[in-house]
Amino acid sequence: MRNNRMDGSGRDELFRSSNRREYDFNTTKEETASFINNHMQVKENKIQEQNDLLDDLHDSVGRFKNQTLEMKNEIEDHLVLINNLDTDLMNSQNALDYVNKRATTLIEKSGGEMRVICILSTICFILFLLVIYS
Repeated sequence: MRNNRMDGSGRDELFRSSNRREYDFNTTKEETASFINNHMQVKENKIQEQNDLLDDLHDSVGRFKNQTLEMKNEIEDHLVLINNLDTDLMNSQNALDYVNKRATTLIEKSGGEMRVICILSTICFILFLLVIYS
């Protein structure tokens, strides 16, 4: 049976490794204060660096917000233009329907399509002659 207890040298070897620092507990107050001051300075530098990064992030978010507000305004403007265009197209369609109905009524009253085609052809021919001889 193997002894699970380690002797003193085995324990010391466990605590010593190339990755561990060996601390000297016999340091002076000045060395301890210097060590603490150095670590506090590093900590303050890290905090300042994080604050700078947060400021940059804040500025970026602010710019992004402004861009999205501009996009929103542009979209609203385009929606107004599209609605106006839709209204104009509906008005034009209604006017075209009215003219189409009137033309159909005129053709029916004038005696049929053939008669209207003859009249329109004659008018076009007269206009053509006027253009050529003027």
